[in-house]
Amino acid sequence: MYEDANFADLLIQRRAKSQSGNDVLTSMADLTKDITTIDGNVYSQLLLSGAVNMMRNKPTLNKINVFPIADGDTGTNMVNCLKIPVRNLFADRTDDLKQASANLAADVVVNGQGNSGTILSHFFISLAEELRGVSGTSASMEEFAAAVGRAGARMNEAVANPVEGTMMSVARDSAVAASKSGATNLKDFCAAWAKSAKEEVALTPERLKDPKTEKYVLKEAGVVDSGAEGFANVVSGMLMACNGELTGMDDLSVEFSQGGITDSAAGLAKVDHNVTESKYQFCTEACIHLKDGMTKEDVQKKFEAACSDENLGDSLAFVGAPAKEGGDMVKVHIHSNNCQKVFDIAGEFSRTDILMKEKVEDMYEERTEAHETGKLYDMSKAKVRIMIDGAVLPPSYFQDDYCTLNPIWVMHPDGTPLQLGEPNDIISLANYKRHNPAKIGTAAPLPPQALIPMRKALMEHPDKHLLVIDLGSAYSAQHRNVTGAKKLLSEELQKRVTIIDSGYLGPNSLQALEALRCAEAGMEVDEIIKRIEYVGARLYHCFFLASPTVKALAKWGRVPALGDGSGVQDGQFFSMGCSLPEYTETPRTVKGKAMNFMGLLDQVDSSPTAQMDLVKMRLQKIKDALKPNQEIRDFRVLYNLRADAAAEVVKMAKEMLPLRDEPYVGEGTLASVFLISYKEIIFFYWIDEKEE
Repeated sequence: MYEDANFADLLIQRRAKSQSGNDVLTSMADLTKDITTIDGNVYSQLLLSGAVNMMRNKPTLNKINVFPIADGDTGTNMVNCLKIPVRNLFADRTDDLKQASANLAADVVVNGQGNSGTILSHFFISLAEELRGVSGTSASMEEFAAAVGRAGARMNEAVANPVEGTMMSVARDSAVAASKSGATNLKDFCAAWAKSAKEEVALTPERLKDPKTEKYVLKEAGVVDSGAEGFANVVSGMLMACNGELTGMDDLSVEFSQGGITDSAAGLAKVDHNVTESKYQFCTEACIHLKDGMTKEDVQKKFEAACSDENLGDSLAFVGAPAKEGGDMVKVHIHSNNCQKVFDIAGEFSRTDILMKEKVEDMYEERTEAHETGKLYDMSKAKVRIMIDGAVLPPSYFQDDYCTLNPIWVMHPDGTPLQLGEPNDIISLANYKRHNPAKIGTAAPLPPQALIPMRKALMEHPDKHLLVIDLGSAYSAQHRNVTGAKKLLSEELQKRVTIIDSGYLGPNSLQALEALRCAEAGMEVDEIIKRIEYVGARLYHCFFLASPTVKALAKWGRVPALGDGSGVQDGQFFSMGCSLPEYTETPRTVKGKAMNFMGLLDQVDSSPTAQMDLVKMRLQKIKDALKPNQEIRDFRVLYNLRADAAAEVVKMAKEMLPLRDEPYVGEGTLASVFLISYKEIIFFYWIDEKEE
């Protein structure tokens, strides 16, 4: 842990700078003027305007997401497609239209996520390709309109099996219509484009027939297509900027922060999200830096054959563009149940051993999280407010105001400070770390920094006692500094604050879960503390780590049983941590928990199933160590990039262990980036007596 005050202050400054956006998003063009020539500056400002308007509608897009599966992430994926690429346009400015559009195209290939993000990226990649034919560094209005129309006409190329009434057809038809409008300036062109996009979106319920069920699923759900609506948001944002109606452009700190907009969908009517199903569980993506001589068509042909002959998946989408590093790249999107096969095929075309990007998301889990999980806690009877770090608890716990975020920062290797508990782009961060291995620094808050959320919680909840559950003092300066923050409060406010050194790094979140349940029940702070101590004496965790990680830990002296790590073989997997039956210290001590935090448990040699063999071995040992009257509580899994591996762990846990609660899979925290590496797993649990 970094405890240096100068480092922490620098981190706060950088974090504020990275979230303000003012240093890189200063206006590049005044779109309200009578613009008849499009250069790189105008293009960049157009894209920023469209992206901002879509970002502000992200919650609505997520809520109306129905097709091809109602996993509630259309808005998120489309925002991720443009967020970083647009910032890069402003960070690396050029007035050359062809260069600006090519830069954006290269970035959206990597950043576009999901079906919607991939299809959106296809439009801007096609537009960049159509603008290559422009002579000079700018385009006349006629040339630009024609390029937009040709890019739209190519939208069917984005997916293997185009479906009408989706973003694909709305982008196609609205762009073609706008190109024929005869507009002589940018404002009139955007007006024609926005009008056509709005009309096409309104028709999607009548046009989108699910090819699997032959049902008009949007009509049944009572919504328009979310991807199509997102595309229309982009176009209408451009028009709003031309009309001077896009407000707040002088301060985009909310839109371009890691968290972004929190809600714009609260007033929407109830949407039926049960009108679509998918036999494929995982939204899987691979971005490939192609070998010389390989083409997008080669990749597409191979994947289409695998889907046809081996039922590899559906919802295929492909986009390609020149890579900034030279050569060409292709992004593959597919819904599949065999993610490893997807990556193996992609690897056949890759010039590097590690793909440019991998992504696996569990669409079943996302649908449950987005639409089937109701209010977690009713705090109307609560007498205690809980303050906890965001290492394991998902950001929704803090966004929905169930508890107060106890700050811990992670310094991304590129210099960007990120806070545990905020909705960061975990997939991009994990891929970055995979390509740029580095020890990621963390920073506990200094007392004045910890004071801010502490005081805020006390002021907003004047009738409640504040119970702070800190990371273990053996791992972090958080407890010392949060204790220092309490001393900065008035004597009266200090009486309303209790701080606990949990002794854990990560598993303390399970103590917070029990504390939240107790607070919901209206228990007093002393009663809750007893329950936290009860959980803490029965709390366990297991890491399942690959050989490169274990070698590094051994070299740092973290695994004495393995010496310097020279005996660790490639392909081996290791389980490490505090777990039954090995860890039986009673009563538990800070030293004992620290010594066993990465204690070596089991290891297996290289095989295609090594990791899951090790998990099964550990689960069996846990099961055998349980007494007849005991059961597992709050079984939670963190993973790095590979949601399919986490789903397999949960499946085995359900089959092998007596679980009182539904297991939780949580990828959306920074802990899954800085604690573990690619495909690795952590699970946490505690043991309780069975209810009578």
